[in-house]
Amino acid sequence: MGRTKRHHYLPEFYLAGFTSDGGRDSTFTVFDRDEGTFRSQTPKNTAVCHYYYALEDDTTGEKSMEVEEFLSSIESEAAPVIRKLERLKTPTDREREMLALFCALLHTRVPQFDRSIQETVNGAFQALARRMAPTIEDVRMQQQEWEESTGKVSEVTAEEDFERIKNGAYSFSEPRQNVIKMMLEMSGEFAELFLNMDWGIAHTPSRMSLIVTDAPLLLIPPREWRPGMPSFGLGTPGAHKMIPLSRRVALFIGDLGSRFEFVPLTKGQTRENNLALAERCERFVIGCDELLIQNVVRRTRLAGSTRRPIVVVE
Repeated sequence: MGRTKRHHYLPEFYLAGFTSDGGRDSTFTVFDRDEGTFRSQTPKNTAVCHYYYALEDDTTGEKSMEVEEFLSSIESEAAPVIRKLERLKTPTDREREMLALFCALLHTRVPQFDRSIQETVNGAFQALARRMAPTIEDVRMQQQEWEESTGKVSEVTAEEDFERIKNGAYSFSEPRQNVIKMMLEMSGEFAELFLNMDWGIAHTPSRMSLIVTDAPLLLIPPREWRPGMPSFGLGTPGAHKMIPLSRRVALFIGDLGSRFEFVPLTKGQTRENNLALAERCERFVIGCDELLIQNVVRRTRLAGSTRRPIVVVE
């Protein structure tokens, strides 16, 4: 059971594809945004948490590894498909289905997805609290009703409570169990969406490599989108999705359609995608070449930067 405790939120085989020789025991360079450090690591010891996908029984407290086993089964089917794409071989319909689900899970199984759920839930909770208590008098009336119904006395004044509500001092978090369930539900929906879109399998130029991060799905805005315009999502027309599958190949998903093609990446496109991926990382930037990672971190000014909210609820 010891091995099942260590749950990779980026699969070990997938990470191996970003080492110089594709081996699980090989090393790559990892930039840790939280610590501001560069480290040499192996896939085995990267992007791993104890019991990250464990579901706990409410009665017995026993941990179920069912979700981790499901993820492992998808990884086993996706790995040879990625190797096939590296050889410029067209996948079967079944292989495309597995790769679509694998890529959808790369978007939902990582800590950044967890944070987006928490920001959504907490933002909605705080927005509701502000709407229910827009004035000090509203808070005072609610406190009086609560005291009369419970027979207790509030430990804070209405003025203090109002300030806490206004400043977002009260917070709410979604239990990890619920986040895992949302991960599974939404990954199925995203996989179906991806399958009904145009695909481009892009290969890097010789002597150039793609990086990966702990948020490996890059959502590229529509050409006409500008800051201040309504947000866009995976299904927004014109929004493209890019997922590095290894240091040599990436999957680009476009609009609704059925086109499948192999396309080359130019040196400039490879650099641009690496920078865009790094800018949107949660914590880790990973690549086979230390100088490449150092250059990406320097150009994106990641060192010392703070994370921006993913979801803002008005």
